[in-house]
Amino acid sequence: MKQLFLKDAADIFKVYVYENNRIAVPQSANITVYKPGGVAIVSNVAMTIGADGMLSYSLSANDNSTTGSNYKAVIAYSLSGIAGRVVFFYDVVISMPRIVITDDDVLSELPQLKDSGWRVHVAVDSGTISAAWAYSYA
Repeated sequence: MKQLFLKDAADIFKVYVYENNRIAVPQSANITVYKPGGVAIVSNVAMTIGADGMLSYSLSANDNSTTGSNYKAVIAYSLSGIAGRVVFFYDVVISMPRIVITDDDVLSELPQLKDSGWRVHVAVDSGTISAAWAYSYA
């Protein structure tokens, strides 16, 4: 799930990078953040690296001054002398969602989603969407 940050509020962007499916602890990491339109608001600034590998950067209220979906955080890091790069997306919102819905919540309500043949067929007609929910086995 993408991180969410409140509009006009300072917060901390936190991520991990992985190497061979394990959390890696890079020697260095720099972040560049782009607004959804592509304008850089943070350019190649050093991140804090925790002993457990958590990379963090303090976003200012000014960095979060415009609501939008898919702010792009590009992180360039060095791990065992090899340069790496990873991209994360986040949103700036007016208010945080009150309820967090997990995959387990959805599966408890719709157990048929566990079936490998479950599909959703959607047809768009004259600007409206109608969905036909059915089991379809190929």
